[in-house]
Amino acid sequence: MSWEIREGEELVRQEVHRRCGGQTQGGISMPRKSADILLFETKGGQQYGYRDGPRPDGSYAYTGEGKIGDQRFVRGNAALLRHKEDGKSLRLFQEVKGPLVRYVGEYAIDSERPFRFEDGPDLLLNMRRAIVFRLLPAGVLAATPEPTLTVKDVDLDAHKADTFLVNGAGSVTEAERRESKLVRRYADWLERRGHKVMQRTMKSAAHVAPLRSDLLDVTADELIEAKSSAARVYIRLAIGQILDYGRYAQTKRRAILLPARPSEDMADLLKALGIACIYDRGKGEFERIEPAAECCVGCPVAAPE
Repeated sequence: MSWEIREGEELVRQEVHRRCGGQTQGGISMPRKSADILLFETKGGQQYGYRDGPRPDGSYAYTGEGKIGDQRFVRGNAALLRHKEDGKSLRLFQEVKGPLVRYVGEYAIDSERPFRFEDGPDLLLNMRRAIVFRLLPAGVLAATPEPTLTVKDVDLDAHKADTFLVNGAGSVTEAERRESKLVRRYADWLERRGHKVMQRTMKSAAHVAPLRSDLLDVTADELIEAKSSAARVYIRLAIGQILDYGRYAQTKRRAILLPARPSEDMADLLKALGIACIYDRGKGEFERIEPAAECCVGCPVAAPE
């Protein structure tokens, strides 16, 4: 059966299935006895961490199916990945409004970089690994190369704390609120002392979404990761984020910002890793625990002078 829907044509999804077949639910629809796989992008997917859409390099990011837990290469995801081997064409539709969709055109998996993994919340707001496919317009052999790394500083007003769960306990919204207030208090404290504060974003070609620091002390050239608690599990999470962000941030110093002084063993761990600890000591004042310089030789966190 030949493909009859024109690029840019708008029609309700039920009409698409009346003409082409395939299941009417889900993002990846596979009509029986057809050489087409239908891909439906929905605007509502953004609340679950889906960042689908055209990319600056000319490719199209499309998140695989699976609403709970890590996504795997089964069912629609497997069919999408092997569509070339199976002789299938990918037909992409974008949501317009309600049941109305627009046919974008025929696409194909990028042979060189077919997909990448992205972290984001699932339907239950638990963090998981999603599959983000890299699609190219049919007939295009390669996309424009993306910059390996783009570092940009933005106003602190753009700050938004990372969404996370800690052992499935506690309120994420409350943790975000406390963390954001802590960042704002410390930023005000720095500004009163003449420091310039911003937020650093780091966009790697390996990820669709940029990484975002909690705070950047521009004057001290220090990247800061904040946490809403001085408990061990939060500090360990902050260490992991600083290690990750520190690969891209291009700053000389890294620090963790906490609402209270950490335990001595956690303070010793931060010292040994070359990470400063900044904590709120109350009454609008902050204290620093500096890293142990003699322990930082060869440390993956300590930036060269």
